[in-house]
Amino acid sequence: MLKLLVVSFGESGLTYVQQATQAGCEVRVLDCSESHHNRLESWYGPSLLLYAEGHRTSVRDVVAKEGFMAALVEESDDFVYTALITQSLREAGVRDITVVTASPLRRGIYQHFGADRVWVTRPPREVWRQLTDVLWLSAGKVVPPALATV
Repeated sequence: MLKLLVVSFGESGLTYVQQATQAGCEVRVLDCSESHHNRLESWYGPSLLLYAEGHRTSVRDVVAKEGFMAALVEESDDFVYTALITQSLREAGVRDITVVTASPLRRGIYQHFGADRVWVTRPPREVWRQLTDVLWLSAGKVVPPALATV
C-alpha cells in the first residue's frame, strides 16, 4: 500500500485525498500552518491530519516518523514556504515528491529544494491520474486497473 502525504492548503486537496483513498492509499494531510489549521481540520477531520509546528525541523521530524513513500505538494500563496516544506520532506526521507505550481518559472526552485517533478497547474483529477502513473511506473509495477481509470 502506498503511503502518501498531501500538502495542500486549498480545496483541491480534498480531491487528492478522495482519489488517494479510493485508490487504496494510506493518506495523511500535513497541517503545519496555524492560519490554515481550522480549515484543514474541518475538511479532513483530526484523524487524517499530521500536525507539525510551522518550522522545518518540526515538519522534518514529524514526517520522518511516518515513513511516507510519496508526497504531493500543492504550492501555497508563499512559494518560499512551499520550497521549505519540500526541502523538509526530502530531508525526512520522502522518496518521491511532486510539486504542483502555478508558475513554470518556479520549476527550478522546487527541484533545487528536493522535488522529483514539478507540474504547472492542472486540474486536480488530472494531477492525480498522472501521479498514479508516475508512482507505479517508477516503482516498476503495473498501474492497478482501479487507479488507471481515475
